[in-house]
Amino acid sequence: MVFNRKNMVLGFVSIVLSPLLWAQVGIFRADAFSVSPMQETLFEQEKFNIHSNQKVWENPYWLALLHYKAASQLSTDLSKDWVSDIETPTFFLTPNGKLDPKAELLANLKSAKQDAEYGCRFPARLRLLQHLYPKASLSTPKEATCVALGQWVQAFDQAQLSLVFPSQDLEQPASVFGHLFLMVSQKAYSLNAKTAAVTASANDTSTVQYLYKGLTGGYTGTFKLHPFYQPLKEYLMVKGRDVWIYPIRLQPSQVRFWLEHLWELRHVSSRYYFTSKNCAYQVIESLRILDPQSFSPAVDLAMLPAEGLKQIDSVFGLEVPKVEVSLNRRIHWYARDMAFSRRMALRGKVESGAFSDADIQALSDSEWHYASLLLQKRKHSTSLSQEKRQTASKLFARFRVFGRARRPIPDLYMTALDPLKSHEPHRMGLSYSGQRLEWHSRFLYHSVEDPETGFDPGVDLEVGNMSAVIAPKPQLSEFGAWNMAHLTPHDDSIAWQLEATWRSSRFRPLGGWQTFIGAGKSLAWNHNWTTYGLFGLGRMDSHSWATPILRVGGFHSIPFSFRTKHLSFRPLWEASTAGESATRAEIGAFVQEDNRFSIGVKALHEEAVKEEPLQQLSAEWLLYF
Repeated sequence: MVFNRKNMVLGFVSIVLSPLLWAQVGIFRADAFSVSPMQETLFEQEKFNIHSNQKVWENPYWLALLHYKAASQLSTDLSKDWVSDIETPTFFLTPNGKLDPKAELLANLKSAKQDAEYGCRFPARLRLLQHLYPKASLSTPKEATCVALGQWVQAFDQAQLSLVFPSQDLEQPASVFGHLFLMVSQKAYSLNAKTAAVTASANDTSTVQYLYKGLTGGYTGTFKLHPFYQPLKEYLMVKGRDVWIYPIRLQPSQVRFWLEHLWELRHVSSRYYFTSKNCAYQVIESLRILDPQSFSPAVDLAMLPAEGLKQIDSVFGLEVPKVEVSLNRRIHWYARDMAFSRRMALRGKVESGAFSDADIQALSDSEWHYASLLLQKRKHSTSLSQEKRQTASKLFARFRVFGRARRPIPDLYMTALDPLKSHEPHRMGLSYSGQRLEWHSRFLYHSVEDPETGFDPGVDLEVGNMSAVIAPKPQLSEFGAWNMAHLTPHDDSIAWQLEATWRSSRFRPLGGWQTFIGAGKSLAWNHNWTTYGLFGLGRMDSHSWATPILRVGGFHSIPFSFRTKHLSFRPLWEASTAGESATRAEIGAFVQEDNRFSIGVKALHEEAVKEEPLQQLSAEWLLYF
């Protein structure tokens, strides 16, 4: 339901025309906000009881309900000063309510006693105050002033709450780590459900301005409700992102309390940061009111959607997900059953529309699905002209006349992409080569040498790589500012890579800053083998920063079982050359277990003009946390 002026007017008219209708809605009953046995299960007593040295306004449920945090978010010490994430003044009843939970509690308690409309504005707060002060005479909402709230409760009666995770998209700066929002439905899954998502209020056309504001808190985020089928269509058809739906294991009383709090949040906003106070942060903060002490303290460093997903799973538990597979994924799946030349020929015929009925009938099942999916993608494309989209739509309708039974993507294949099963974003480890022992660390997030469960093969998104020699003499050996690569093989996408890495000249001939920006093509020869070639400009040695560089590489996954453990053997290779000035070749193989750690070996060869070549064989151990 979208709350606008028109809907509010219609709601008011309905109450005038049907005065007896809302008498049946439980929100108006005298016991609607009273403490009941159901209420006792909502606020768990062992976590809710106030400690002898704890003030009422420092109760974790009250702090969570008004989104208060300790002034230092890295500390949970209750002696710290407080600040609320909410920026909208009307969310508070006192002028300094954003910074003063005590004054705000007293003002809310006074209003709950004297104002009959208090429960219409803040139903979740009233429910909590009744539990904090069971002997206080608090006002109950009046029917005449709570029409909209009654409609809200009626619309979501016996609702199911689910997490929705659209997969990551490296081609969109704000979605490189994925997205996370909530879905409210009468069933565990429904296209007619409502999504509750926090999005940045961004209307900038400049990418630079968009990134700057998103990283510095220049935007605000607000919970908004939309029908689920609207974002679902955009993600699957236009953006090519898989959508994972995880029902949350919640009691009906918890869902009801969350919905009442969402009612309080519908017109308020808070600062939005792409890396920290983002979609995942806001979802967790809305759910924190159900069990505030079980969630990890909020921090201002980074909140990744996949990590938010795991944190919610650890607190409440998530059901087996429902997966909506994107057009890109299905196109890629059928493409792997055909030769590259045949795929290109079919793509050309799709773009020209040169299909007769006889041509369509002569296609194999894989070819028919591949071509029809390409047409479906063109039909929904926002980059094509209206005429081309209409042509694709008409041809797609002809394909459906000669329909074939769909061969679904195996569950095992999709399970391997489950973001809930992905490895942790931080990494550290050790490597040993000859007489040298090195320590490695990485702040974020994933590379092709990491366990690939939960990720598309060929995705690199690394920030803050650092290596240091431990023995024989401690010294910084490498620092990677960033490395982003999109090597996932799709027929209609370009492979690309951006890298900036500093390496010590003491340990290797290719010392100093090494940069690369390039593009090319990535190809999948079957469901396991992937190769790529990239050409671009960069710096490999002390020569020009715009030296032409060629990179070729590949990776291959061979999963196998060893006793009761599931392991994955993953060989990798890459070679780079910058004319006659520098060459670098690396080959490695990693055995990975349960996304917790990897062990492997690497062989490295580096050679630069007027420098002694480096040949190194090392053993590595990597831990994810």
